[in-house]
Amino acid sequence: MNQVKVGEFIKKLRKEKEMTQQELANKIGVTDRAISKWENGRGMPDVSIMKDLCTILDISLNELFNGEKTSSDDGLINYLKEEKKKRNRKLIISLVVILIIIIVATLLIFFVNNYNKVNAYILNGVSDNFEYHDDLVILSNIKNINKTGRLDIKNKNIKSSDVKCLTLKSKDRIISGYCGNISGGISYEENGYDEYFPDEVKNNINEWYIEVSYIQDDVEKKEIIKLNAKHILTNSKLFYKKAEPISDGEDVRVDLEEREKNLEYIWNELLNNRGFKDDDVFDINGNPKKGILLNKTVGDKRIKYHHNTYMFEISDKNKNHMYANLVNQFVSYNDGNGKGYEYDILKNQVIKCNGKRCNKIDSESEKIIQEYKALIFKEFDGLLNFNPNAKYIDPDEEADM
Repeated sequence: MNQVKVGEFIKKLRKEKEMTQQELANKIGVTDRAISKWENGRGMPDVSIMKDLCTILDISLNELFNGEKTSSDDGLINYLKEEKKKRNRKLIISLVVILIIIIVATLLIFFVNNYNKVNAYILNGVSDNFEYHDDLVILSNIKNINKTGRLDIKNKNIKSSDVKCLTLKSKDRIISGYCGNISGGISYEENGYDEYFPDEVKNNINEWYIEVSYIQDDVEKKEIIKLNAKHILTNSKLFYKKAEPISDGEDVRVDLEEREKNLEYIWNELLNNRGFKDDDVFDINGNPKKGILLNKTVGDKRIKYHHNTYMFEISDKNKNHMYANLVNQFVSYNDGNGKGYEYDILKNQVIKCNGKRCNKIDSESEKIIQEYKALIFKEFDGLLNFNPNAKYIDPDEEADM
C-alpha cells in the first residue's frame, strides 16, 4: 500500500468536495493536523474512522487503500498484510523487552545475593602463656567454614599434655572447640542453621577469642586469647582478570616425596644414631602416638625435635629457650625473664629485641645463644640446610602489608 498515493487521493477528493482540511476534520472528529498528515503520506486514518471518511468522500474501502477509483482489492490486502507485520513486530519487541527485564532482574537478584558475600579471614592472637595462629574462617551465604589454627605454648612450664581444651568463642557463645587431643579440625555449617554461625557471630568476627583450658600446678585454669581477624579474601569485584600461571606445571608430588624422604632420614638418623628418644605423645583415646616428637638431654639442656615441621627447641633449667626450623638460620630466643630476641645464627647478628628492631644484645644472652648455636650445629650436623644469603622476613611487617 502506497501511503503517498493514498494521501494525494484523499486530498484530491477533499478539494473536489470543496472542503478545507478543518471542515473534513470536523466531519470525522479529528484535527486538521491529522488530515494534513494523511495527505502528505505520513500516516493513515485509524480503522475506526475509515468508514466515515469513505462515506464523506463517496468512495469504497478498496478505493481508499488503492489510492484511486478501482474495483481491485489489492490495496485492502496489502493494508491487512502491513497491519499484520506491524502487530508481529510489536509482539516481538514486547517479548524481547520482557526477556531483557527478566534477565536484568535475575542478574540483579544474583548480584545482590552474592556480591561481597564470600569472606575469608586468618585469626591470630597472643596471651601470656600461649600464641594462637593460622585459624582460617570462611563465611558465605552458602556455607560457613572454620579450620582450627595452631596453639603454641610460650611458657615452658606448661606441657602440651597440660592443655585440655581449646574453644573458639564469640561473646561466650561456642563456635567450635576440641578437648583431649588438641590437633584441630574443620567445622562447617550450612547457612541458615545458625547453630554455630548466626548473624550476630558472623558480623562480629573481631570479637572472637580462644579460651584455653589447661592444668598448671595441679590447678585447672583458663586463659583468653584475643584474636585479630585479618581479611584475606572477598568476592567484591565485578570482573576478575585471568591469573597468569606462576608454576612451571611440574608435578609437585615429586617435591613432596623428596620432603617425606628427607623427614624420614632425619627421624631415623636422630633416633638410631644420635641418641634421641621418641617422646610420649598420646592420641585422643590415650594410646601412644609415635613418630611425632624426639627429645634428648645434653647436660642441663633438653633438645626437642618436632618431626612434621622440622622444628627444634632447646631449653635449660634456667628457663632459657630457643627454637627454629631446621632449614631456617633465624632463631628465636627467650631468657625466661621477659627478654626475647630474633637472631641470625650464621651472621651472629640480632634482628629484634622484644618484638622491636635492634642491633645490640646483652652479653649474657649473647653467650647463651652462642652455646645453643654450638649445640645445634653439633647435634644436627649434616641435617641443617642454612642459606647464607637468606633475608629475614618480619612476620609483623608482613601482616601489615
